[in-house]
Amino acid sequence: QPIPHAVGALVVGVLLEVEARSHLLVYFSFELAGLDVYERVQVNPQLDGTAGGTAAADFDWLFTGGNFNDVTSSTVMSSFPDVEAGPHTVDIYAAVSRKGQVSGQLHADLADCVLTVFAIPVAP
Repeated sequence: QPIPHAVGALVVGVLLEVEARSHLLVYFSFELAGLDVYERVQVNPQLDGTAGGTAAADFDWLFTGGNFNDVTSSTVMSSFPDVEAGPHTVDIYAAVSRKGQVSGQLHADLADCVLTVFAIPVAP
């Protein structure tokens, strides 16, 4: 799917029920294509609308482009400590932006996305 410019958009998300206070371990795997040397993609895992208290505009992972025809695969990992029991959402947001003052149309695609969330109960 094409990645929106600058502001970021929801790529994939999951609703889960945490049965006891837990640490959440999040893996997001994807293929990235169409990113040239003047572009970068930012990927941000978020819990319940925030990334551990970080504003949605602050992205955790940054990927820079190379050859426009390259397709790369990657997996990023994030964690959310001490998540209380109850329903929660884990969402992945992404945005494409320009490096420096170069003009032109922005473009990048994410494909074959997989989101995995592990809940690791906190010891009493």
